[in-house]
Amino acid sequence: MMLESHCRSMIPESQAFFVAGIFLRHSF
Repeated sequence: MMLESHCRSMIPESQAFFVAGIFLRHSF
Protein backbone atom coordinates (compact mmCIF):
# COMPACT_ATOMS: atom_id res chain seq x y z
CA MET A 1 0.00 0.00 0.00
CA MET A 2 2.78 2.40 0.91
CA LEU A 3 4.69 1.60 -2.29
CA GLU A 4 1.53 2.08 -4.34
CA SER A 5 0.81 5.50 -2.83
CA HIS A 6 4.46 6.45 -3.33
CA CYS A 7 4.30 5.52 -7.02
CA ARG A 8 1.05 7.43 -7.42
CA SER A 9 2.63 10.55 -5.93
CA MET A 10 5.66 10.16 -8.21
CA ILE A 11 3.63 9.97 -11.44
CA PRO A 12 2.32 13.59 -11.32
CA GLU A 13 5.85 14.84 -10.64
CA SER A 14 7.35 13.05 -13.65
CA GLN A 15 4.47 14.27 -15.81
CA ALA A 16 5.06 17.85 -14.64
CA PHE A 17 8.76 17.60 -15.55
CA PHE A 18 7.85 16.07 -18.93
CA VAL A 19 5.41 18.90 -19.71
CA ALA A 20 7.94 21.49 -18.51
CA GLY A 21 10.57 19.99 -20.84
CA ILE A 22 8.19 20.23 -23.81
CA PHE A 23 7.31 23.80 -22.84
CA LEU A 24 10.99 24.77 -22.74
CA ARG A 25 11.59 23.16 -26.13
CA HIS A 26 8.69 25.06 -27.67
CA SER A 27 9.71 28.38 -26.13
CA PHE A 28 13.28 28.15 -27.44
